[in-house]
Amino acid sequence: MGVRLTWLGHSCFVLKASDGTRVVMDPYDPTVGTLPGDLAAEIVTVSHQHFDHNYLKGVRGRYSLVDTAGHRKIGEIAINGIMSWHDDQMGAKRGSNIINIFEVDGLRICHLGDLGDVPSKDELLRMGNLDYLLIPVGGTYTLDPAGADRLIKLIRPRVAVPMHYGMKPGIERLLPLSAFLEGKERITYAEPGEVELKKPAAAEGTSYLVMSPKPQV
Repeated sequence: MGVRLTWLGHSCFVLKASDGTRVVMDPYDPTVGTLPGDLAAEIVTVSHQHFDHNYLKGVRGRYSLVDTAGHRKIGEIAINGIMSWHDDQMGAKRGSNIINIFEVDGLRICHLGDLGDVPSKDELLRMGNLDYLLIPVGGTYTLDPAGADRLIKLIRPRVAVPMHYGMKPGIERLLPLSAFLEGKERITYAEPGEVELKKPAAAEGTSYLVMSPKPQV
């Protein structure tokens, strides 16, 4: 079994490596939605300390917490945390944000957290050769569709996965997914639940994977 990815809504994903190691990214508190009652992990990443990204009470297990920048390896998963900004004023409005790049089972997967501005040239260089880019597109607190498009053109991930947009449950006042997808081609719509992440074939331009939140039971 290869790498699997589950979207729980907003910016929260569960990445599961082939050896069973689970990474929960940016768990949200109950004002945003309901996390699965059995949500557990060996690693939890938090991009920044806001309520919709740092709800550690929602995750079970004796996990390693990653909430700072830097490079580390936990088991077979390498994580490179890159400091960035939550706004376009160098953090003056909303503070800092950590971009996490995961290297696991031959894949490079990047979770941008609440990125609010296009990173510097040096940071962009560290974000090259991405197989999957989990990117906020809803604006207001993060990149809007135009900013997301600009970043995608700069780093050219093989596959972009939109997140952090207006939906219910979630934060409805954000821009809807349709604002980002308008005019785009090469879009794949995944069924709810786990998606197996395969090594994308080299292609001209980025394709788009639209995930559906795992249904709550």
